[in-house]
Amino acid sequence: GLLVRHAQRRHCQAGQALRDILDGTGDAYLAVDCDWRLTYINRRAEQLLGTSAQSLLGEDLWERFPGAEADFLPPLDQAMQQRESVDFQQAYEPLGLQLEIHAFPNLDGLAILFRDITEQRRREQALHESNQRLQTILDSASEGIITTTHDGHVLSFNQAAERLFGYRESEVLGRDITMLMPPQFADHHAGYMSHFLETGQGEVVGGEPREMSALHKNGTPLTIEIAISVMRRDGQVLFLATLRDVSERKRQEQALRRSESMLNKAQSIANIGSWEWRPKEDALFWSPQVYRIFDRDPAEGPPDYERFMQYVHPEDREMVTTAILESLEQRKTYSLEHRLRRADGGIRYVHEQGEVSLDAQGEVESLIGTVQDISERKRAQQALEYMSNYDPLTGLPNRSLLRDRLQHALYQAEREEQLVAVMFLDLDRFKTINDSLGHAVGDGLLKEVARRLKQRIRQGDTVARLGGDEFVIILESIRHVDDAAHVASDILLALEQPCRVEGHEIVIGTSIGITIYPFDDDNIDDLLRDADTAMYRAKAEGRNNYQYFSAEMTEDARRHMELERDLRHALERDEFELHFQPQLSLADDSVSGLEALLRWRCEKSGPVSPAEFIPVLEETGLIHQVGRWVLEEACRRNKAWQDAGLEPLRVAVNVSARQFRRTDFVEQVEGALEESGLDPRWLELEITEGLLVENVDTTIEQLNRLVSMGVSISVDDFGTGYSSMSYLKRFPLHTLKVDQSFVRDIGIDADDDAIVRAVIAMAHGLHLKVVAEGVETEQQLQFLKALDCDQIQGYLISRPLPADELVEWLRTYSG
Repeated sequence: GLLVRHAQRRHCQAGQALRDILDGTGDAYLAVDCDWRLTYINRRAEQLLGTSAQSLLGEDLWERFPGAEADFLPPLDQAMQQRESVDFQQAYEPLGLQLEIHAFPNLDGLAILFRDITEQRRREQALHESNQRLQTILDSASEGIITTTHDGHVLSFNQAAERLFGYRESEVLGRDITMLMPPQFADHHAGYMSHFLETGQGEVVGGEPREMSALHKNGTPLTIEIAISVMRRDGQVLFLATLRDVSERKRQEQALRRSESMLNKAQSIANIGSWEWRPKEDALFWSPQVYRIFDRDPAEGPPDYERFMQYVHPEDREMVTTAILESLEQRKTYSLEHRLRRADGGIRYVHEQGEVSLDAQGEVESLIGTVQDISERKRAQQALEYMSNYDPLTGLPNRSLLRDRLQHALYQAEREEQLVAVMFLDLDRFKTINDSLGHAVGDGLLKEVARRLKQRIRQGDTVARLGGDEFVIILESIRHVDDAAHVASDILLALEQPCRVEGHEIVIGTSIGITIYPFDDDNIDDLLRDADTAMYRAKAEGRNNYQYFSAEMTEDARRHMELERDLRHALERDEFELHFQPQLSLADDSVSGLEALLRWRCEKSGPVSPAEFIPVLEETGLIHQVGRWVLEEACRRNKAWQDAGLEPLRVAVNVSARQFRRTDFVEQVEGALEESGLDPRWLELEITEGLLVENVDTTIEQLNRLVSMGVSISVDDFGTGYSSMSYLKRFPLHTLKVDQSFVRDIGIDADDDAIVRAVIAMAHGLHLKVVAEGVETEQQLQFLKALDCDQIQGYLISRPLPADELVEWLRTYSG
């Protein structure tokens, strides 16, 4: 009996201890049996239910929680039936509480713990609303803002940052910030975090913003200006980076540096000084920077208004005084640029800005402002204006300034009922000089030409350089059309005088085109175009002369454009064909060779003269592909004739200078021979005499490669160029072709007789064969035979024939 009482007492003591523990907790605790009757209630539950445990024991749980059965019963019933614990949260409106409920089975029912989490929810809601407000603020910011943990993992990423980098916030949250920034940023981040953690400061601001490179999500490079701060919030160390995209500004700065290195310095931001003027006391206060800008010694003491005005340039004093007085009277801000006279007599440009400050009674107390030295910017603007309007080599107006001056000249001529002449000049054979003597000599020659042109015009007229060797002259307010001719003649005479440049004596000519306002045209573009057209007519008339524009020239230009358009489709339309003109050996009257000549039958306009379309091929560069077709077609035809049983003959193909200068020309010849199967000894290439004086070393190397293949080389139209007889021995040549202009009058003109005789004698002395072109009469034939000319070619033998007719001619000819 004693043991039983002792055990009961121990059990009571344990139960009391448990009840004391449960009463001491801040949570409401109660127990129910299987019929939901209350079997235990702790003190917090009494407070929650508003009555004592004694009155509650044995009552139905749901009578004490009216309206809660629908929300509480399902999870609690689950715990009751399945004898398992459940946890859930639920609002209980009658008490205005947010409850966190834990239920677990005991011996005869359930034990239920009600924890009031209302305050916790309130704090969470407040935190959520605070975060929402913060995010709204971050998203409304124009600059990108990123926060990270102390080890660099992204905590927030606002909308401006999303636009800046192209990533959505969800793509970067929790990621290392170095996915966005360059390696140098990681060092920057680590340095600030280390300093912050070592010093234990509440906040560290990273000083002046820094520029760093970064990449947009699409790979576009960015330049970012970053301001950094580190802080401790709610026990957590946060790293905050504020970012601004300065990529466009950097690109503009780089473009500016590329255009002119000195422009970078001129665009730098000058220091700004501050000042204050109190009109009532006439007291003027300057910061040290203002003394520096005004080039004055602070030891002189503070200046007054009168002394300040003495420093202002005399021409700007009235403007400055007016701005200051209006600012004081109308109580408005003024802003202006003006000049200062330095102590050394120099001029400095400044930007000055002032704003009225009022006292407590609303009266003007002072004028407060800033002054900034903008001299460098002014000089940069002047330099930029010069660069945009003047040619840097010659100092002449460029195309932009030319148009302004021409427009002004047209306005003035219209008012005064006078004429304006526009002259377009192009130096003759300038490219040859530039290529053979070098660009330094070419530049020196252009400067000398510019000097001479300026000497030949009046003060009010304009000489401009458009680029290369092209110049334009505007003669304003002339009275007669012939006035332009007098100036043009004077210019031709001036430029004919030798120029000495870099040790070279050079004679240069020019071709001049002239158009007159308002007779030819009345707007800038048409006048320049017409003058250009007239200049090309001057070149066609033999160079070193002047020509006036006419309607006929316009029609010629239109015809030229139509030819160019049709030529671009001629190959694909199979409109080209080769004609072949026989060459006769005077030793035995046998056919010694053929010359392949290009012919064009345009499907729109019919046959077109080679004299008309060959120059267009040269100008447009189409000569490359057409010339290659001629070479390949001539080789193919010749091999086909040999395969058909005709006696082998050498076929000569004309090669333009533009073709020959191509680096792959020799390979083109090799390809044509290999594809056709023609033996190289049956191919002759005719080059122009002018080609021999351009890039001599390269020309010799190219010719040697061709000759080593077995190809023959002849010089076409000899006597019309600039090479001398002795000059020819430097080149690996086989034949000279005497131009038909000398052959035409032999036996009639003594000078032509002498020229042809000398050419044949010299050529034979150099072991070269001679072909006379354009032989049309028996008299010419006999004269050439008497001079031991080797071969002749011309209408006396045969006109150029299509391939089929040539074969018939060869089969019927008997020499």
